[in-house]
Amino acid sequence: MPFYNAKIVRSKCPVIAAFKTTGETVLIPCGQWTCPKCSRMLARKWARRVRLHMEARPGLWWHIVLTFGSDYRKPETAFKALPRLWDSLRKELKRDYPDWQFMAFVEGQAKTRGGMPHFHIVSNQHPPSKRGKQGQWTERGLHDWAVKRGFGHQAWCELVDGPKAAWYVSKYASKGDPSMPKGFRRVRASQGWTKDPVDPLRKLIVPAKGESLIEFLIRVNASTGLDMETLYQHWHEAQEALKRANREDED
Repeated sequence: MPFYNAKIVRSKCPVIAAFKTTGETVLIPCGQWTCPKCSRMLARKWARRVRLHMEARPGLWWHIVLTFGSDYRKPETAFKALPRLWDSLRKELKRDYPDWQFMAFVEGQAKTRGGMPHFHIVSNQHPPSKRGKQGQWTERGLHDWAVKRGFGHQAWCELVDGPKAAWYVSKYASKGDPSMPKGFRRVRASQGWTKDPVDPLRKLIVPAKGESLIEFLIRVNASTGLDMETLYQHWHEAQEALKRANREDED
């Protein structure tokens, strides 16, 4: 058989093929934010989770945008400082609002605003900024609050519903920047944030690291009951599709 000595080769994106429990093959993306195709996919996934969470917890939800001030001249320094600033901000808001729920994400500005990132927060609480004489939140109070937390004077906050918040996430979360450090965490969410529903029919059989093709197909055979020749034919077709997909990305 042609697959006795065959090795499983991994590519860039899509990375590899896998089998469904029905015996069909699917291509597995790399799932990295640095990949233009996968960053859009991940942004849509988080947008869906934001909408689902907000729909399950009706009430007032806010979209907060924080920027970086003149103390930061280069985007590299802003990206480096952001985890520290966020940790301090998160702890403060958690003290003020024990039931605080949030989803926060970074928007890169590769071609505009000098490359300085924006920080977005979908929150069930308005920032605890100083209110005006009428007891209402004011732009000045919000700006002062942001500056005291190490961010820039420019800050925004608006009420949003689920679809609008999801649109913001889908639009901005995928925007990367060359200055963003490797492995930088683009999205953060509070504990218990709604996850995507699990589709039991979506279960995949994925090649294990170091597994040969024949070992993999034997494992697939045990799960699907399909004969080895049929599985190899499906795998061969998937490899051709994998090559085409990677060639299209290179063009």
